Amino acid sequence: MIVERYFEWVESAPAALRAEAAGALARTYRHGELEAPLRAEIEGALIRSLDDPHLAVRCAIAEALGSCANASPALILALAHDAPDVAEPVLARSPLLSDMELVDMVALGGVRAQVAVARRAAVSAPLAAALAEIGCADACVAL
Repeated sequence: MIVERYFEWVESAPAALRAEAAGALARTYRHGELEAPLRAEIEGALIRSLDDPHLAVRCAIAEALGSCANASPALILALAHDAPDVAEPVLARSPLLSDMELVDMVALGGVRAQVAVARRAAVSAPLAAALAEIGCADACVAL
């Protein structure tokens, strides 16, 4: 019910307010002690919000969930493959991305993706090797 009203409101809300609301929804998803059905409903709303044409909405979700350990892997992967502004906080902080996924992002992503991966708190040896081999100079410096 709450999510249905949210999407009715989103249809006419300005982008800045949609971004603020999406961020609040993502923080509730991250920190809230939610019952399974409500959590699944909010997750679906967040996934649906990834189609919003305004970057600020997706950035708000990425900032809120960037370091979330209990988010949906599908949601995190979608954020990681989005525009650089959206992907950076997820690539730099998400504990849900595997080394294999991060190596793929280093290979396929641009400078900002490579630097975000290099700045992670912990970088495994295989990931560091991939950054050194195919990463840009800025990523190597960040590593």
